[in-house]
Amino acid sequence: MVFLSVNYQFFKGILMRFFIFFQVLIMILAGVSSAQADLFGNTGKWIWGPPNTDPVRPYLEEGKIPHNSQWADDEWEPQMWIEDRGSAKAVIDGFYAAGVVTDQYIDHGMPVLEVGQTFLELSGQEKRRVAAFFDHVFRVTQTHEKGAFHIIFHKHDALVGLFGKEGLQLQ
Repeated sequence: MVFLSVNYQFFKGILMRFFIFFQVLIMILAGVSSAQADLFGNTGKWIWGPPNTDPVRPYLEEGKIPHNSQWADDEWEPQMWIEDRGSAKAVIDGFYAAGVVTDQYIDHGMPVLEVGQTFLELSGQEKRRVAAFFDHVFRVTQTHEKGAFHIIFHKHDALVGLFGKEGLQLQ
């Protein structure tokens, strides 16, 4: 009986120590969790590491149903830019200087207009005007066998869109 009493007291002491240790550990974790909640906005975020999310393509537009009718009454023509700047070369030089366009070339038989970050920041209407201007000057849709050209973002070689006889189609 004495042996059971000693073992009971021994295990009771160990359990009490672990219980106190467990309580302190919970309080520390609660404090860290609330501090993280203040830093990151919601409780529990980043406790087990950053979340695994899908890659985001912030530079490319989502595929949408086209609403080209909103530009049906647009009276703009590429010739207006040429008249404002004096020549088509001056307009194109302005696009290069502003970073709207970075290069033009043919890749595997397909004409390519390589664009910069500035192009991606333009409105949809202005993107269409820039593409239409290059088609007006180089007559790709009228003379090239493919009748269209790709628009590619220069940093990632990501296809931004295609300009053809139907107009600009953005990704």
